[in-house]
Amino acid sequence: MFTSIDDVTPIDSTEVGNRIADFLQTAGQIALFTTIALFVVYLILAIVIAKKAGYSGWWGALAVLVPPVGVLLVLLFALLKWPALKQRDEALGILKANDLTLPSDERAAIKEAERKQQIEDEARRRMEKAQADRVKAEADREKFREAQARDAATRVASANAAAIAAAPEGKPADATEVKAEPSAKKPDAKRPAVGQPDSPAGADAAPEAKPAAKPDAAPEAKPDAAPEAKPGATKEN
Repeated sequence: MFTSIDDVTPIDSTEVGNRIADFLQTAGQIALFTTIALFVVYLILAIVIAKKAGYSGWWGALAVLVPPVGVLLVLLFALLKWPALKQRDEALGILKANDLTLPSDERAAIKEAERKQQIEDEARRRMEKAQADRVKAEADREKFREAQARDAATRVASANAAAIAAAPEGKPADATEVKAEPSAKKPDAKRPAVGQPDSPAGADAAPEAKPAAKPDAAPEAKPDAAPEAKPGATKEN
């Protein structure tokens, strides 16, 4: 009554086998290359460790090439006292006893001195630059102060010139007042001329005029006024 239909796609076993073989081949190549790389790295590390321990690099190569013995050798190198370290301690003790320094220490000291010298030179250059900047700033401030002083003097001169130009009419009145004062003083300067010895009246009055003269009045008499009064006195006589 029931019918079954089997629709089975045929599988090519050759193709499947080829795919599996390709996959295994690729994986095997990757594993092989990885193993070789790890082996080379392990060999290099073993040689370096052997040399640092003070032994020959062949011991490290032997430790890698012979795995069972190599593991024991690596453990011995790691746990036992390394000859290189022992020799180093002995050498350092001898150097300290004789107050000597290692060449490496000397090179380190020279490098440190050069580094300090560079730092000092840099600090000196910065200080010189700061001093130069300070001097330049001071010069700029001095120029600015001089410019301000010139501007102030110019403003004062301009203000004085403007004031003089604004009031030109006040000068004649001042001149007349100044001229009036010498004219008022001239009669006082001519009075002593009356007592000169050229006239008989003046000769008689001269002795009387001397005690009456005050010390303060003597500077008021002008030497130029006495010769001018002589003609007038002769005319009166």
